Amino acid sequence: MQISRRTVLGATGLAALAVGVGVPLPGRAQAALAPEVFGPASLITTMRGATAIGNQVFMTTRYLMDGNALRVVSVDVSTGATLWQVDLEYPGFPANSNGGGNVMATYGDWIYVGPAGSPVIMRLDPATGAAEEFVEIGVADAWFYRMVIEDGSMFVGTFPDGGVHEINLATRAITSYGAISASKYCNSVAITATHVYGDANAPGGMAEWPRGGGEKRDISAYLGSDLTSTIDMVELEGIITVASGETITSFDPEADRPALMAYDEPRNQLIVTTGPHMGGNQGAVAFIDLATGEAETRTDILVDQTHRGLWIEGDIAYLTGGTYGEGTGPIRELAEVAALDLTTGEVLWRVEPRSGVQDIERVVRRGDVLYVMTRRPSGDILTLDPATGAFVETLTNLGGYGGMDRYGDRVVAWVHWALDIVVINPDNSFTPVFEDVPRGWYNNPNFSFVAGEHGTWGMDALNLAFFPFGDVVPDPAASASPSPSETPAPTTPSPTSPTTTATPTGGITSPSRPTGLPDTGRW
Repeated sequence: MQISRRTVLGATGLAALAVGVGVPLPGRAQAALAPEVFGPASLITTMRGATAIGNQVFMTTRYLMDGNALRVVSVDVSTGATLWQVDLEYPGFPANSNGGGNVMATYGDWIYVGPAGSPVIMRLDPATGAAEEFVEIGVADAWFYRMVIEDGSMFVGTFPDGGVHEINLATRAITSYGAISASKYCNSVAITATHVYGDANAPGGMAEWPRGGGEKRDISAYLGSDLTSTIDMVELEGIITVASGETITSFDPEADRPALMAYDEPRNQLIVTTGPHMGGNQGAVAFIDLATGEAETRTDILVDQTHRGLWIEGDIAYLTGGTYGEGTGPIRELAEVAALDLTTGEVLWRVEPRSGVQDIERVVRRGDVLYVMTRRPSGDILTLDPATGAFVETLTNLGGYGGMDRYGDRVVAWVHWALDIVVINPDNSFTPVFEDVPRGWYNNPNFSFVAGEHGTWGMDALNLAFFPFGDVVPDPAASASPSPSETPAPTTPSPTSPTTTATPTGGITSPSRPTGLPDTGRW
């Protein structure tokens, strides 16, 4: 076993945590802990954007390497050899951002990179990888989704303006044609001798402009009544061919983007919270009967909100919402928390916990306290009365949002943006466990508890790692008195499998109803 030791706890205050109102964070834990690192969790990285000159193929990494540099690689496809690679300190990317490469193109003696998260297009020498900043378009935090070069001009489709832009490669002059529709995403562009075309992601749309600028013409009607997202288009001999039209498959439009899921053991069902479709605000909760595969979807629990947090405690599911939709702003002022009776389907209560809270990322119940972690503002920890939803207090601010779970009688939080693991003690004081955990992932970290191991599995940068809790967090198994044949396990419901059993791992082992459980059905 390879063990990588880093000093993660020291003797001074926890500088990385931005403390808000309520209970202050104490000094750092006395015991120094370090994760056990087991090497890369994956030997590949996500690549986006590719272009070629002869046998030479160029690619970019979707995310910044080590959170800082965009890697561009040149490969000889005839031999598989890497000819060169460069790590670009890309303009416009803050450290540890979610930026990266998205599209590439070649023209003449240059290759071009269109990023995700920066308005700057870079130009590189294909022989050496030497790079320079080529041009900056006037779209903050731009994502380039399409890059086409025709007749000495580069045409790009961008987010979040949902627009089409033209860059003259000789003069670097920029012509912005405007937005295609209400969508924030331009999927593709096509060019003829006289016109420029752009199509958009949901809610869809297609537009035409005179080459060089002018009045936009909405040509979405040519797509027919099915205005789902167009995928691509190409011009050939004056005809624009669009990859869209008839629906090949369909799914519930209120259940587009799964967020969390939990196994409801007494009813043998999987509960899944989902976000809205692109441009929408209404999320949903799906209840999937694991014996039959039938599903019921509800949108009445948290109205006009995406669905984020989920926690099951006995016969009650706690759900949290967010006012910001998918690629769109809010249509209501405050986010809500709701309690749902899983035996009757009745919403027991629904509250806006506190002013200024627009998105709630996670929810965990411990005894007679309900803990919620906010996304907007980022990282506030609030407590509510689980019986009524009444707001109790704001405990602190953790410096960012992330994952939250329960471990015995402790609530644990893994703060993605502050790179910390902290524990909330029974008296609502906070103890830091790990600090400066490097992140090499995009989504929230999740705790993964395993029976018989005192700690959590997770990611240390791009490496699989075990984070021991040591004496900083009490071991729930130590207080149990199992028989010699039993294996001690922490009592830990989890957002991915939050049950009331004595093991934190849970899971689905059979599509049939567990033996001995009543067939209570669903409301």
